[in-house]
Amino acid sequence: MKHWKYNILLLALGYVLLMMGNGLIPLTHPDEVFYAQTAQEMLSRESWLIPILFEHPQFEKPIFFYWLLVGAARFFGLTAFTARFWPAFFGMMGLLITYWVAWLLFRNKRVSFLAGVIQGTSFIYIALSRAVLTDMVFSMWVVLALGAFYGAYRCQDKRDLGHLLFWVCVGLAVLTKGLLGLCFPVGTVLLFLSFQKDWGYLRSWSVLRGGIVFLLIAAPWHGYIFSQYGDGFINEYFLNVHIRRLFVAEHAKCNTWYFYALTLGAGFLPWTFLCAPPLARIPSLYKNKLASQEPFVFLLSWFLGIFIFVQPASSKLASYIFPAFPVITILSALCLDDFLRSYQDVSRRGVRFVQFSVSLFGSFLLLSSLGVVMARNYFKSFAPQAWPVVIMALAFGGFGVLLVFFVWRKKFYAVTGLFTLFPMILILSFLLFRSMAVPWVSCQDIATVLRTLDQSGTTLLVSKFYVRGVRYFTGRDIATVNVWGEDFYSPHPIPFLNTDRKVADFLKAQPFTFAVVKKGDLEDLVRICALNGFALRNMGGVGGKYILRIQP
Repeated sequence: MKHWKYNILLLALGYVLLMMGNGLIPLTHPDEVFYAQTAQEMLSRESWLIPILFEHPQFEKPIFFYWLLVGAARFFGLTAFTARFWPAFFGMMGLLITYWVAWLLFRNKRVSFLAGVIQGTSFIYIALSRAVLTDMVFSMWVVLALGAFYGAYRCQDKRDLGHLLFWVCVGLAVLTKGLLGLCFPVGTVLLFLSFQKDWGYLRSWSVLRGGIVFLLIAAPWHGYIFSQYGDGFINEYFLNVHIRRLFVAEHAKCNTWYFYALTLGAGFLPWTFLCAPPLARIPSLYKNKLASQEPFVFLLSWFLGIFIFVQPASSKLASYIFPAFPVITILSALCLDDFLRSYQDVSRRGVRFVQFSVSLFGSFLLLSSLGVVMARNYFKSFAPQAWPVVIMALAFGGFGVLLVFFVWRKKFYAVTGLFTLFPMILILSFLLFRSMAVPWVSCQDIATVLRTLDQSGTTLLVSKFYVRGVRYFTGRDIATVNVWGEDFYSPHPIPFLNTDRKVADFLKAQPFTFAVVKKGDLEDLVRICALNGFALRNMGGVGGKYILRIQP
């Protein structure tokens, strides 16, 4: 089959899994509404160069992703679908990019297609494609840059074009997420050339010309913002966002040596159970199956070129390692293809390993579906209707039974097809719970209730986790309540009330105050009001959020 046919299939798969239905769920808190609110304020002020949040400049991320959001909002309005369009679009393009990179490495169409399928049906890829975050856009620039470099390295007649594309993508990656857009690709290239002992490659004039193009893309915006905001930009963008993350963990629980190993294992689901056993064949493929070991060296350099930057940093997030994810999908595709072609010749122990791993996943799905049905009465508050639970349980249980049946019949092609279908079943099952899930993941419903109770325009008192969502869906001025808690990792220009006295003084300054808070902050406010003579009325709650009316 020709390349374009494989690409059409990947685009169709990508549209169904990554794009379709993106407007059904309102923007979620806290991150999606952060970017959407920034784009909304930029659009209202016609600010195309300066990100604006809470009516003040903010420099947590560079400008490129906001350009995408503002451009889409200007022509089509800022909706959940338009906000999620660009991450989904780059996710779809990422399947083609991975296909192309795998083809450059191994010249095998089926391996390339499998790499795209595995990538597009992995949990972390679907999640980041369907979320208003910079990570999918950033990662695709990094992957395209590395593919361009390897293409230039392999094909001397395309070297100038490859170097130009490499540096253009690096420049856009820096404009999307900052200096890691330079560190990841350049670190990978330097490691690869070191392993290849080919430092003379850097003496090419096209490398120098490409570096100039990179500066022309990345430097003007940074220079302009520095000229306008000086130390404020340096302190927030470089010291807080880049340097501080090396030494201070944004989420302390994630700062462990094994965090990224768990992230890759969980993010690779469901393929972890099918592809982990064949991955053990990499050493034999490296030594015996391929005449050239260069592709493996490049993939190793790619992974290490990202890992050496993210692992030592105290701040660890799943999205930081994501640009290395195609390394896992390409190697998995290579090993799975080899296993599917020759499993009759693989040792009985190797086949049993695959059967055991897949059966473990199938059994987990079956037992989980039975457990959900048996525990139905324990989560009626979340799912008051029984039929979505029953349908989901039947789908997961039936899927688990089919997996176990086919894998022990050694129908490994059917097993591969089932793994491809599983994310579709997962997404459809989630849609059954849409009306029940939305109040918990978004502030849209609580904002609707609040508007019916209060149209005064006074400053709202909001729990830290819901600040951005309430601001986005109400447009009201906000103050944050988080008694004895930490401020935002990147401080916002709004009142941050972290002591009893600050909360009491804030409440005294208004004739009455409406609050949207979580349970812990509700308990703090009840205590503060009792000690300071305030009248507090609980107006009810939606999705774990409570609306309070407080007055002296």
